[in-house]
Amino acid sequence: MTAGSTEEAEQLFAEKRKKPGYGNAFLDSLNKMRINRENCDFALEVEGETIYAHRLALAIASSYFAAMFQNDTKEKATGLVKFEDNDVTAVKTIVEYIYSGELLLTEENVQSICTTSDYLQIEWVKSECVEFLKRNLNATNCLQLRTIADKPPFKELYECSHNYILENFVALIHKKEWLEQPFEVVSK
Repeated sequence: MTAGSTEEAEQLFAEKRKKPGYGNAFLDSLNKMRINRENCDFALEVEGETIYAHRLALAIASSYFAAMFQNDTKEKATGLVKFEDNDVTAVKTIVEYIYSGELLLTEENVQSICTTSDYLQIEWVKSECVEFLKRNLNATNCLQLRTIADKPPFKELYECSHNYILENFVALIHKKEWLEQPFEVVSK
């Protein structure tokens, strides 16, 4: 057998294969481990509750956690991060998203998830929240959303809610929500 035919024979026996659904099964198993607190090496403390997780999963999903774990931080050393200004339900929802790829947004949770995902630098979640809020913009929530969105990361939502207010001004000035607002909020 010549050298060329040996190489051809070796190439015939090389094949890269991928198991269908492997990624989903892997994530499901990792999520079960998190729920059962197996091999969790990090904890998030929010409003007195502790949420257990795996550093690797957090770092893959969040630039915030990636930076935390790549540097010598107190949180990296202790295996614990304490969030003072975040909603526990929002943090739990985001951790569940990290492990499942699924995100449940509701009228009640979307604003806190939006600000928390911005803080944790999880862009897809923030983007989905902004789109959800834009789709559900109405006379009852437009002023509140404009106030919340009055920060650079939420410029698109601010513009959308501000335009809604301008386009519906005559109808809005008769609404209870509008009349209860301080002058500073309404005058923007």
